[in-house]
Amino acid sequence: MNCAADATGSWRRKALALSLGGLALLAAGCASGTTPPPRVAPTPRPTPAPPDRVVRVQVTENGRHRIVVRDLEDYVVGSILSETALAGLPAVAATHVARLQAVLARTYAVANLGRHAREGFDLCSETHCQVYRPPDAYPERFRSMARAAAAETRGVILAYEGRPIQALFHSDCGGHTSDAGIVWGGVTPPYLLAVPDPVEATHRPWQFDLSAEQLREALNGDARTRVGNRVDRIDVVERDVAGRATRVVIDGERAPMVRGEELRAVLTAAFGARTVKSTRFDVRRDGNRFSFVGTGFGHGVGLCQVGAIARARRGESFVAILGHYYAGARLEHLGRLRLTSRGPGARAGSATP
Repeated sequence: MNCAADATGSWRRKALALSLGGLALLAAGCASGTTPPPRVAPTPRPTPAPPDRVVRVQVTENGRHRIVVRDLEDYVVGSILSETALAGLPAVAATHVARLQAVLARTYAVANLGRHAREGFDLCSETHCQVYRPPDAYPERFRSMARAAAAETRGVILAYEGRPIQALFHSDCGGHTSDAGIVWGGVTPPYLLAVPDPVEATHRPWQFDLSAEQLREALNGDARTRVGNRVDRIDVVERDVAGRATRVVIDGERAPMVRGEELRAVLTAAFGARTVKSTRFDVRRDGNRFSFVGTGFGHGVGLCQVGAIARARRGESFVAILGHYYAGARLEHLGRLRLTSRGPGARAGSATP
C-alpha cells in the first residue's frame, strides 16, 4: 500500500470533525512507532466546500514592489515551497512535511488577512508575515509535491474555539519551544504553550562574535538598549522554561533592562538575522570582544521546523506533529468557522523572525 497516497482519501473523508489527537488514529497506518491515540470524537458531519478566497500579496521583483492577487490555495503552494525544505527527505516524510506546512500557511493567511490593509494589501511576502515566492521559481518535482499537499488539505486550517489560531512557527527551537506570552508579553493562548522537543542531532549551536565598540554602537541605535559611552557586560537575569533569555541587563554608562527578544531584535537589525539567531544564548566577554553563544533559530514559539522534519523522518504523521506543537487546537474546515480580518498587530508566522 502507498501510505502517502492512501492517507489522502481516508483522512479527508473523516478528519474535519476530529481533534488532532483523534486524527492521529487515521494516520497511524502510515506512521511507525506512534503511541495509542486519544479517544476519537463523534461521527463527523459532511465536509462543506471551502469558500472562495483570495489573498492580496505584496511581492518584490527586480527591487520594486507590486501587489498580486492570488487564490488562497495558490498562495498556499507558493508558501509551502518558500517556507520549508523538501529536498533530501524520504517520500513519505516529505509528504507529511508538505501537508503540515500547507495547513500552517493556510491558517496563518486566513487568520491575518488584512494585516497590511492600510497599505492596500493583505500580506507581505517576507518574514514579517510569511514568505511567499511564485511556484514557478522552484523545480517541477517540488511544485508537484506542494500542489498535492495543498489539494489534499484543501480548506483545512488549525482552529481553537471555532477561530483560526495564530499558527506561529520558526526554524529551530534549540530543543524546547517557549510560551508566546513569555517571549512577547501578554497572555499565552493555550495552543502556544512551551513544549520540549528532544529530537537528537537536530538542534544546532551557533556563535556570534563582535567588538565592544560594534556592540555599543548597535545598542545606542535603539532607545530601549541605549548604554551611553561604554558597554561593560550583558547579564541574563531571567530565563524561561526553555532556557531563553527573558530579561537581560545591559551594563554600561546606563544600565537598561530589556526583554531578550528586544535585545535580539536590536542586534539583528544592526548585523543581520543570522547573527544572534535566538534568545537561547549566553553572553561572554573576553577583553574587547563579546560572544553570543546559543542554540536555535527564530523566536521559538509554535512549531519548530527542524524538529517537525526530524519527527517526519522517524515516521510521525503530519497530524501527530501538529498535535505535538499546538496542543488543544483542532483541524477544522474554513466553511465552519467565524472569520475576521486581523489588523497590524498580528505576529509574524514565518520561520526566521
